[in-house]
Amino acid sequence: MTPFRSSTGLAKPLCFLPVMILVAALVACGNGGGTGTSKGTDGGGGTTGILLVQLSDATADQVAALSLSFSSLTLTSQAGSTVTVLSTPVTIEITRLAGTSTPLAVLSSIPQGTYTSLTLVVGSPALTLLSPTTQQPSHPNLPAGPFTVSLTFSPAMVISTTPMVLTLDVNTAASLTSDSQGNISFSPSVNLTTAALASSNLNPFNGQLEHVVGQVSSVSTNSFTMTLRFGDQSLTFNTDSNTKFTGITGLSQLTTGQLGVVDGSLQSNGSFLAGNVKASSLPQFAFHTQGLLTARIPAAPGDVTNFQMAARELTGGGLQSNFLGNGLNIAVTNTGNTPTVYVINQAGVDLTNLPFTATFDATTVVPGQAVEASSTGQLLPASTTFSGVGAFPSQLVFGEVSTLEVDLQQQSLSGTVSNLTGNTFTLTLTSDSVFATLTGATTAVVYIQPDTQSIGITVADGASVTVHGLLFKDSSTYRLVAARILPKV
Repeated sequence: MTPFRSSTGLAKPLCFLPVMILVAALVACGNGGGTGTSKGTDGGGGTTGILLVQLSDATADQVAALSLSFSSLTLTSQAGSTVTVLSTPVTIEITRLAGTSTPLAVLSSIPQGTYTSLTLVVGSPALTLLSPTTQQPSHPNLPAGPFTVSLTFSPAMVISTTPMVLTLDVNTAASLTSDSQGNISFSPSVNLTTAALASSNLNPFNGQLEHVVGQVSSVSTNSFTMTLRFGDQSLTFNTDSNTKFTGITGLSQLTTGQLGVVDGSLQSNGSFLAGNVKASSLPQFAFHTQGLLTARIPAAPGDVTNFQMAARELTGGGLQSNFLGNGLNIAVTNTGNTPTVYVINQAGVDLTNLPFTATFDATTVVPGQAVEASSTGQLLPASTTFSGVGAFPSQLVFGEVSTLEVDLQQQSLSGTVSNLTGNTFTLTLTSDSVFATLTGATTAVVYIQPDTQSIGITVADGASVTVHGLLFKDSSTYRLVAARILPKV
């Protein structure tokens, strides 16, 4: 069996997927995650600590989406006591988490002590590939599992008085293998990293929460709770005088049923604090989606009228988890009293003093970009026909909606650095990557801004990196303004 190649061409060791389930289970219990079930304290004298569990992803070249269902997660201490983290299945699409993370759970009262291992049960992998040969998405059949993965912390994870952040980085490339007949197998591979909650210089791996989307389920005087995706998780956010609101003037205008998009951070007491809250109303049966734009009508240049995306995140009514990774048709309006607006999500990305104009509109929204849209009504059967590069076969399209707003979201591209000059370099991707297949390009120009974070790497020619930021099409050149740069796993 041949491992799927990551952008570095290397397979990675099996050691990372399980924690993703852990976080999901915790969040599902509400109040920022839940408490799990603890047995013993491992010498903690009855005292407890705080653990935030997060999920991240190291992608594979040809993978456009991969969703997984997590059904069980347990931590084991040095003394042999256990903490059950997950008890309700949670389904998450993971490729959107390259270069960032999502909170899956907070254990606000985990017994203090030393934890040496975890056990995860995961199943129902649903894979969307984009073939560089056919140039169309497909869903290869994968064994449903369940798969049991046992991982050892190295070094051991110590829970004390300082909140700890545990990130589970799923290695998609190492989790998939193919044989000479093209049959694909799945065996979860995960890397574990831990970090104490940072007091400054927050990033998505030490306490920062980035672009959490959900529907508001309750509102109180100084906090609100959102239900994520299909109702399998919930998170509670506190607000203070520094919380910024978009779409509403303050927390008093936030109502049950509204869509919320939140950037925030973990606090030392185990709660989440919202830094930015964007709120909007969803009509009955409407929903919110985020994903990878794969095809558009008409082909660029020209004002788009319809586009197709691989759905990587879904929030709202009438949705099913098996929609993840499938195609969704989006219709936009370019004329009339309420034309579709195009918005750049600039949170965490500095777009000032660039040598080009960062433009996102009906002309420059193109395949290869990560986009977000909210439907203006219920899901309808797909009627628009897409063809050519990136077009989903009709049987893999789960519906069609109209939208009044399209947002450009941050995404990650992985490749090799060259032509590093000052704060600019060329990122070269593999020729069979999803980006190259959709765009016909194998390079993007990367811009390092004053606020760009370099995490665990010194950028130099020849380095293999993952760049997370905002991608723009500027004439024939793709330009990626970096929020952060990390080593390519």
